[in-house]
Amino acid sequence: MKLECTTCSVLPREAHLVSSQPEVRAHGIKFLKRCVERTAELGARLICGPLYAGLGILPGHRRNDQE
Repeated sequence: MKLECTTCSVLPREAHLVSSQPEVRAHGIKFLKRCVERTAELGARLICGPLYAGLGILPGHRRNDQE
């Protein structure tokens, strides 16, 4: 059996990729780039986890046409 390294992460609240605030989205991009760098350093080829929204973020509305 051959085991491989996989990384897992979750976006913190201040790194919400679909935030209405540009600085929060920018932090999310920076956070994910660091995740990719660390994953590569470990020799892993896969990052998993809920990487679509900040932890605990529930907007309380459906997507709109711009999202």
